[in-house]
Amino acid sequence: MLNEAFIRKNLLLKDGNKVIGIYGTGLAGKRTFEALSNLKTEIRFFLDGDSNKIGKTFCDKEIKDLNSISKDAVILIAANPCYRIHERLEKAGIEQWEYVDPEYLYLYSEGFDSNKIQEIYKTNEQSIRRAYEMLEDDVSRNTYEAILKHRMQHNLALINSVYNENQYFGNDVIGSVSGGFVDCGAFTGDTLKRFINQLEGGVPYQYYAFEAEEKNCDDIKKYCKENNICNVQIYNMAVYDQKKCFVFQQDGNDEKVAGKITDDGNGCGVQVQGDSLDNVLGNAEIDMITMDIEGAEIHAILGAGKCISACTPKLAISAYHDVEHLWKIPLLIKELVPAYKIYYRHHRWNMHDTVCYAIR
Repeated sequence: MLNEAFIRKNLLLKDGNKVIGIYGTGLAGKRTFEALSNLKTEIRFFLDGDSNKIGKTFCDKEIKDLNSISKDAVILIAANPCYRIHERLEKAGIEQWEYVDPEYLYLYSEGFDSNKIQEIYKTNEQSIRRAYEMLEDDVSRNTYEAILKHRMQHNLALINSVYNENQYFGNDVIGSVSGGFVDCGAFTGDTLKRFINQLEGGVPYQYYAFEAEEKNCDDIKKYCKENNICNVQIYNMAVYDQKKCFVFQQDGNDEKVAGKITDDGNGCGVQVQGDSLDNVLGNAEIDMITMDIEGAEIHAILGAGKCISACTPKLAISAYHDVEHLWKIPLLIKELVPAYKIYYRHHRWNMHDTVCYAIR
């Protein structure tokens, strides 16, 4: 069932046939565990490079010492290949290992296997080609091809061949930034901190941070207060194409939103107000917009249509949440402002953080 997902060693991961463990107890390890659980593949234990975690549990499985497990175990590495964790495994005598993309596996577990992706590609062949032909440079074209192929093949070598560390700015597409900056999906202020750190002294700016999670907004406020940063407006809301109240899934047992919208049939969701950038920002002068908002990017772009057309800000839009966004987002941007130049860069070791850039 999982043969196509593990192409390097063609590992057979049938229930009960192999003792399987996951190396990594971060978000990637958790997502890998959830995906394989959906596929009825039993994970027996976790491994981690932090010795302080040995003996504790993660996802209700024991975190074991590397030297205590069977040499015949299959280890799935949920971590960046640049860390070369496989060398530690082989040094311990473990030969059956594979780097895995947790996001690929998660989509695979929900039915997006190679056949399904191939069907989507075939149906959208003309749109895919149109988006490819509008890309401005070879790096963008290589990135676009690699991302599309990875969704078919689960080959992390493709991802690593186009990986670019600096997301949104400080890269070869967009260097330094200032002026009016709109951050949709501001999280706890990670992009804000990078933005502040790269500003030259005295350069004017106005930062608009949009974040659906209230606790994350509190973190941003705390950071601004502690560092005497005044030119930041924080909006605890979801970005969309109209005013709307959303209900988000809760993350585990706390009240934080998990990013996915639910129908709230059991009354356990978190209500978040949504609105468009055009409604909120009005005639504000905007120089750059970034978006990473869990698949709502197309709605948000439509809701910023007036701002984009009037200001032609630099755009850095996440295009990885839905495979069809890889071509729908650049095509929509070009429809709004035909003069935009379109680029693609990829900023994560796995399927996450593929960004469509548009600059005038």
